[in-house]
Parts: sequence; C-alpha cells; structure tokens
Amino acid sequence: MRKFNVFIVLFTLFSLFISEKAKGFEQAGIYSAKIETNQQQQRIYGTVTDQNGETLPFVTVLVKGTNIGTTTDENGIYEINVPGNVTLIFSYMGFKDYEISTDGKTKLDVVLLESTVRLGEVVVTGYNTVERKHLASSIESVDMERVVSRPIIKLQEAFAGTVPGVTMLQGSTLPGDVPASISIRGISTLQNAEPLVIIDGMEQPLTDVDPNQVKSINILKDAAAASMYGSRGANGVIIIETHRGTTGQFKVNVNSWFALQNPLNLPKFVNSADFMRLRNEAYSIQGQPLLYTDADIQSAQEGKTPNTDWVKEIIERPATSYNTTASISGGGGVGTFNLMLGYIEENGLNKIEGSDKFSARFNTNINIADRFILLADFYAHRLKVDRLRRNNDGHGLYQIAWRMNPTQGIYYENTDIPNHYMLHNDMNPVAFINEGGTWNYMYDK
Repeated sequence: MRKFNVFIVLFTLFSLFISEKAKGFEQAGIYSAKIETNQQQQRIYGTVTDQNGETLPFVTVLVKGTNIGTTTDENGIYEINVPGNVTLIFSYMGFKDYEISTDGKTKLDVVLLESTVRLGEVVVTGYNTVERKHLASSIESVDMERVVSRPIIKLQEAFAGTVPGVTMLQGSTLPGDVPASISIRGISTLQNAEPLVIIDGMEQPLTDVDPNQVKSINILKDAAAASMYGSRGANGVIIIETHRGTTGQFKVNVNSWFALQNPLNLPKFVNSADFMRLRNEAYSIQGQPLLYTDADIQSAQEGKTPNTDWVKEIIERPATSYNTTASISGGGGVGTFNLMLGYIEENGLNKIEGSDKFSARFNTNINIADRFILLADFYAHRLKVDRLRRNNDGHGLYQIAWRMNPTQGIYYENTDIPNHYMLHNDMNPVAFINEGGTWNYMYDK
C-alpha cells in the first residue's frame, strides 16, 4: 500500500508539471506568433449549430497547424483571436469535422453535419480501418465496457466467455504467471497454437498491456488473418488499440480497484479419529495387522493426538490484488499525446508468493505539413515475482498438503527449540513456507 501511495503522489505532481508546461508552451506559441508574423490579431466569432438549427455546446474550434483554440459555450457561441487569415477546424463527437478559411470574414456561423458512421461500425484490421458493413470476413470485437468493469489483472482473462469461437484455457493462478492459453476456432498444430497479437501495430504478448489502457480489441478468425499476416496469422490474429490523446482536450484519468480471492470447493478432510478408523478398515480388508489400537482412536477423540488440517495451515490469508492506472492525454493542431502509467500488485495465499508490476506506455500522433501523421509508441515495464522453492509450479505445495496425515503434527512438543518443525519423510508444508527458501525473479522490458 505504501508503493500505491507513492505512485499516486508522484503521478499527481507529474500531471501538474505537464499541465503547467502545456499552458506555457501554448502561451509561448501565441507570443511567438505575435512577434514573428507581426500581424494584428483578428477577432472571429459566430454560432455552431446542427442541421436542425439546434446549437451545439462545447464544440472544439482549433486554428489548423497550431495549438490555438477554444470551445463554444452552452449556447453554441464561440469567439477566438487569430493571427491574420487562417483555417479553422470545427470538431464535435458524432459530427463530421468542418474546415473553413477566415479570409475577409469576421463572423462565421457554422453548421455541422452528423457522421454516418456510428460507434462500433469501424473495425481495425491491422493495416487500415474498415466499416463493418464492408467486411466479408469473420471478425469479432470484445466489449471493452465489460472488460474495464471487471477486476481483471491480466488481459487474457478478458477473453473468458466474451467472444464466440475464442477459448481461454485457465492454466495457472500464481501471481505474475501467464494465466491461460487462448485458442481461436480450436487448437492448431501449425507452428504453435497461440494466435498472433498486434498491439498498436507491433507484435507483443498480451502480458505487456494493462487492460485499462486498451481502447479496442478485434479478433480475425478466418483466412483473412493469414492473407495479411502470412502463416504467422494462421492461428488467428488479435489486434489491440490502446487509448490515444484527443485534439483540444487535456485529460487526467485515474482508475483503481482492489479485489479479494478465496479458493473454492476445497475438500473436507477427515479428523484424526476417523482417519485412524478408515486406515484400520483398509488394513483389515487387505488382511494386514491393524495400525491403530482402540486406545489410539480414543486418544484422538479426546484431542490428545494432533489433528492437523494441512491445507488450512498453508492457506495463511486470502489472495489479494489491486490495480492502479493513470493517464495524461491531450493535443492540439500539431498532434496528440497520451502517457499511461500502471501498477499491479498480486499477493498469493501465503506471505511469500506475490508479484509487483510497474508499466509505462507513451504514444503520440504528430501532424506533418497537414498531410502526414507520424505515430510513435514507447513502452516499458518491470515485473518482480516471488516464489516458494517448493511451489515454483503452483501445485507442489498443495499436492503435498493433500497427502499429509492429519495425525502428524507441525511442531515437536516439549522442546526448547522455537518452531521446531517435524519432518515426516522430509515433508512439512508449513516448514516449506517459512524455512524452505524462495525464488526471486525480475523481468525488464
């Protein structure tokens, strides 16, 4: 939790610094324009409406090629000072962008036309975007609203029961481990069964992206994948787009959640007395001498014999996890940017197992001469994983606990040595946690 607080404080200070710098750059750009052009500022004003004559509030009005801009008020009225004759760009969600020159004009009333492409009708196919009505191949999209609303730590979990034809086989729940394998339309034997993953145009594993940083996920399931990506896409292609900045809007977003996890359907183990009776019954059926006497069974019933639930002893706490992501985004006529920071912590069922992951992703779009757009993406993360030596695969410790005898104690009694563990054929799961040693892994990318 101390790491979490430090992370939030640093992010807040950084966002304030970026905000002030952005304001300074914008003001410097305006002052520079005044000095270099030496032109008198021209006042442009007007009203923005839709096709029905209804005024549109908070429409972004931007001078093309600069960071100078404003927005309409609640009545759709705007006012902006521009250096000479420029081109204004009017943009509003759900409407087509509109460009108009200010040459010889003071009042500009603008009518925006509704966009015919609705949300969800555009699909990213890898090299370009295509309207869904023009697609002839099998492409599915993941509902990102459902993904963000669930406590998902690893993006693989977002494919569980959300996309038809896509199967996620849960393999491990260890902190820091890859949770599952994903198959598209069954298991393939070509090269490997894993689909190709493209994140912002680059091939990356799903573990490299935080679910809260994802804008859209599209899955190519048929021959269209192989036609674009060759044999590497024969097992299907998962195309992921992360969030990017928006022109004329400076945003700071913070998203955080905390989750508790408890094991389900644990077996109910017999107590020491019942174990002795069942063991004697098995020996009797095999014609062997009984292992426990009636006095031993009576002693167990009276609580004089150890009665250890080994699985309960090694599950020291509920598994916990929390995820915090924060982003700073914005942009102007020159381009847009988005800086996303993330911190994920997972804690296992004992005090040793756990993982910490810090990630940072920065992407930017730079407009070049109003004709080209340069897209740049940077990504880095650090993952620290702690493991028990006797539970590196996630199963060993619990398999041993299931096989332990309830009549066996954890510690020796009446001894001067503190925490003097009893070793039953070199087996004691509690001792493995406290004294068995650990593995520590560090992954940087």
